[in-house]
Amino acid sequence: MVNVNFWFTPRSRSTALLRCLSNIPDSKIIFEKFTWLCVSEAAPETFDLFGVGNDPTFTYENILEEWRAEPSKFKILKELNVAVKDETLPEIADKDSVNIFLVRSPALTATSNMPSADITYYDVISESEALDMPMVYQKMLDAIEFVKKNCEKPPLILPGKALSTKEGSVKVVKQICELMGAEFSEDMLSWKSYETFDPSWDVSFLSRAADIPFGFFSRANQSTGFEDGKEREVDMKKVAEDNPQMAADIEKTDPIYEQIMEHAEKFD
Repeated sequence: MVNVNFWFTPRSRSTALLRCLSNIPDSKIIFEKFTWLCVSEAAPETFDLFGVGNDPTFTYENILEEWRAEPSKFKILKELNVAVKDETLPEIADKDSVNIFLVRSPALTATSNMPSADITYYDVISESEALDMPMVYQKMLDAIEFVKKNCEKPPLILPGKALSTKEGSVKVVKQICELMGAEFSEDMLSWKSYETFDPSWDVSFLSRAADIPFGFFSRANQSTGFEDGKEREVDMKKVAEDNPQMAADIEKTDPIYEQIMEHAEKFD
């Protein structure tokens, strides 16, 4: 069994990448369960916002036990680093684990528009106070340090732009398969479109509920393969005029982002 951990910053095209990797035989995607628990604990109104009731069994201990019990050869976990407790990290990112960090620039993350709502990602997290953007990036940097010191395989850091083209995405998938010890196949590069999540995934009920008002995952769920795209240009002067607090948080987070991009082996 191989623990494969995808640590991400939001809006980094990570869900589309997992659509591809879930084609690997004997693999299981465990999707953002710690993350949505973290969000719901920081912002209890999340349940009302998404129109769902709280599940008393939705606890950190139960999520951890479910992860431990998963028998697949490739146990693929996708989480925000900030959602995983420091005392749990050594077990999840054990010495034989594969750790991939998907990171997008703070400006692109913050200004990303939600597909199903006229609102930016930053507005979503700042209004609910569910996540602190500088802390999200700092905890990723801390986790990279941990992996470098404690794991046999070095961390693989992927900028969001690496997944912005079909060609770049294929290179990423091949490198990840090599790290995992999984066989790459061209068949992995296409998948079935779903209105919601792939039914084979282990997904938090809050992930499903969040997709309705905001469309966090709708594009990746409905996709059938990687697409060619282009990174946006962010006009920070306009951001500062329209939302000074967003601009301030981006400025505060940028130095941490730069450390992440310089800290470990990058994908070219």
